[in-house]
Amino acid sequence: MPTFDIELMTQFNQLFEPPTSSFRGDECSSERCSTCLGQSEASTPDRHMNESPCSSSSGTLVSEEDFQAHKLMDDQLIQPPIPGSTKAQETVSDTCSTHIFSPQPRKSEFNPNAAPFVPSHSTILRLKSSSPAPTLVDVKQTWQELLPLGSSTTEPNRRRHFARALAVSNPWTFDALCELAQHFCWISADYEHTGACPGPTALFAQDVRDAVTSTYTAWEPSCFTFQLKKYALEHFKSYWSSPHNPNAISSCSKPDNTQCRSAFNLSCFIADMFVLRLIDAPTMHECLGILLREMAGVEHVFTIQAMIIRAGARLWQGADSHCLFREFTTCFLERSSSLPDDASITGLGTSIQEVIQAGNINWMINEWHAQRSEYPSPVIKSIWA
Repeated sequence: MPTFDIELMTQFNQLFEPPTSSFRGDECSSERCSTCLGQSEASTPDRHMNESPCSSSSGTLVSEEDFQAHKLMDDQLIQPPIPGSTKAQETVSDTCSTHIFSPQPRKSEFNPNAAPFVPSHSTILRLKSSSPAPTLVDVKQTWQELLPLGSSTTEPNRRRHFARALAVSNPWTFDALCELAQHFCWISADYEHTGACPGPTALFAQDVRDAVTSTYTAWEPSCFTFQLKKYALEHFKSYWSSPHNPNAISSCSKPDNTQCRSAFNLSCFIADMFVLRLIDAPTMHECLGILLREMAGVEHVFTIQAMIIRAGARLWQGADSHCLFREFTTCFLERSSSLPDDASITGLGTSIQEVIQAGNINWMINEWHAQRSEYPSPVIKSIWA
């Protein structure tokens, strides 16, 4: 006979015995316990190994008389006795001397012939997988959340991890790639570019391009690179070109330090992308030409020197670098010498000539240009041929 049935019938039989003490409870002798056990075994029907007390059908564990007496006793316990009465004292004594039990289900809720429920291995695995631990839940991050994380980290492994996560975080349509490239330009203006070259933002853009290349077709990385160059040039013009934007940085617009710092950071980001071959040399030449034409203070000189130093020698070693070298150095010296030495848009009060001598970009450009490979002179096709 199952242990559950023996304990249950023992509690039922104890309900009908008079209490002995209000503090110690019942003290059954060994003979009395054996009698209770015998009554429990005699009043309980035979059960097979496949019977289950949790199934709903005909059948019961106790007799109808015991159940009615049990229900009557429950009603008496639930009703609050009158304070000071004999019934109240007996109720307190009964409560202290008997075990606390929960109301038992009716006999119609049991089926003695039901098969026991044994969960299968697949059921256990399904239940475990349906309620994982909160620490194991993998929350998928959007590319808007991954972009600042990857752009600010200097650890290569973490940066590549963020790039792979960003590559698979979104279906990369044309509009989505345009938005991603534009956000790269926006976020590059918020990070300082005074450290190593290339900076983390440009390196993350390269990692994203490589991750998209390994995940999708050739169109997605090509579109991303094209849009990155397009929006970088547009943002550069919005900061530095007065024909493109009337509120660009100039002596007339009087920009604040925050705008000049953002423009400087974006300019360094463009030079870093040139080093990583994300943009081409003509884009760099166009940006430098805008700065030369718009030069109005020491802020322009700072930006020109930073872009040239970060871009490195490759900008001055192409097939047409000889003409570009001469035009740039001549224009740079003319524009910088025509300004007052203390000319500043934001009131820095720094000497332009001291900045030029400290950067010494003319000497560096000469050295880089002298190290160029020998290119054949371009053959100009006659218009009369």
